[in-house]
Amino acid sequence: MKSLHGGNIYEAAKKAGCNPDDILDFSSNVSPLMPPIDNLYNLLSNNLKRLSTFPDIEDARLISIVRGRYNLEDCDMLIGNGTTEFIFDLPIAFPERKLLIITPTYSDYERAASVAKAKVEFIGPFFPLYESASIEADRVMSAIKDKINSSHKNIVFVCNPNNPTGLFIDPQKLFELIGYYNETLWVIDESYAPFLGDNKNTSLLFYPIADNLIILRSFSKIYGIPGIRLGMAIGGKKAISFLRAVKRPWSCSAISILLGEYFMTLDDMDNIAEGIRRHIMREKKRLLSSLNDIGFLRAHTLAASTKGLTKNAESHAGSEDNSSGHCLSSYERYLPFLLFEVMPPFTGRGIYERLLRKGILVRNCDSFRGMEGLQFIRISPRDREKNNRLIDALYNLNAEI
Repeated sequence: MKSLHGGNIYEAAKKAGCNPDDILDFSSNVSPLMPPIDNLYNLLSNNLKRLSTFPDIEDARLISIVRGRYNLEDCDMLIGNGTTEFIFDLPIAFPERKLLIITPTYSDYERAASVAKAKVEFIGPFFPLYESASIEADRVMSAIKDKINSSHKNIVFVCNPNNPTGLFIDPQKLFELIGYYNETLWVIDESYAPFLGDNKNTSLLFYPIADNLIILRSFSKIYGIPGIRLGMAIGGKKAISFLRAVKRPWSCSAISILLGEYFMTLDDMDNIAEGIRRHIMREKKRLLSSLNDIGFLRAHTLAASTKGLTKNAESHAGSEDNSSGHCLSSYERYLPFLLFEVMPPFTGRGIYERLLRKGILVRNCDSFRGMEGLQFIRISPRDREKNNRLIDALYNLNAEI
């Protein structure tokens, strides 16, 4: 199985015949803004000696910093080479368990199962196009229960909020489900949760963390620094002990750990994160409004267009301005991506290829299991100037019809 991700500007540049730095990347689900880097040059130059020694194999200092920031004293934790390291280690650490994967979702869950030759069963696909997000979330949880009831020896992967649909399951409901099915191992990937708000409202699945739970968190997405490749696995001591047993030593470089320590100790990180959320909200609303008149794009929002929706669904969508004919649910407005259905005469791949000729990279979604044959693209808003270039390019394509 080929691994397909957004953000591959190197492959895109080869296809477009340009330099990777010239690609306008709307395919990667990371923040369009970076934290302040003014002190980074001094930090790196003053710590070059770290290159001549092995990193701390236990990552003890960074773990201590993360515990303090997230108030995570009653659990165990590992630092890894992005959450990807743990996703691929999990089926190896628990070889007797079958993986249950909700579709469509992040493709590396399936790829990890394939590499480990693990048994896997898919649930779905689920597309909350015309129902409220809460209705669709209840459908997902009901389907999970049906699968678990036939066998408790499972690992359930839940991306929450989910990529690429944006569906967010109420953490309290998930917490209750995890407690009830305590023989099942739950892996909750919260890589996008920091975009929604503070941890109290967006999870880390409450403290103390259950013994049958592993939470994955990314260092990079909310702060727009995927190049440092850092992620964490948080869970009960027994569950983490199985992961620790298969973890590769020194999987994170000394410089990555140093940068993780730096970003985790910035005094105003909470304010920086809030600024990122507000920027994304403004630009998503502007993109929806600007692209509303393009006939071949239909925005997939969790409340969809207000036309034809029940009053319940309309209410669930929140009170955001919906002058574009679309409204975003109370959490979806902060997620770093938008999903669009591509209508005839174009296809998802056709739009992807036409934009790439202009040096613009979007995510063609036909590689997601459950979306094969469907025509969707995913767009992650950038800064205002780059977003304007995307809008202009799409309007030029619209003029061709």
